[in-house]
Amino acid sequence: MGLLNREKYGDEDERYDLSGKSVRIFTPKEKQNMYDIVESAEYQVVLMNMGNLEQNEKQKMMDFISGAIFVLEIRLFQVAENIYILIPRGSRIRELV
Repeated sequence: MGLLNREKYGDEDERYDLSGKSVRIFTPKEKQNMYDIVESAEYQVVLMNMGNLEQNEKQKMMDFISGAIFVLEIRLFQVAENIYILIPRGSRIRELV
């Protein structure tokens, strides 16, 4: 067992456990994924790769997620083109340069 224990959950997302801290990774392919993303982001860090979506679908999904995270006080950061990280309320992330 190495530093990174990896479990795969279906085709859409992956979960990585790093020293007791869980990060859920989503590559959304359909509308249902946006509900799963928001639900997961309430309690753990979520990394989203939106690169496989058409611009119209990506915009709809981001509109929904943006509204939900505002209400739930989840922070959203863009870390690269089409890559976003969601940080739940009470969690901290440190930027390494």
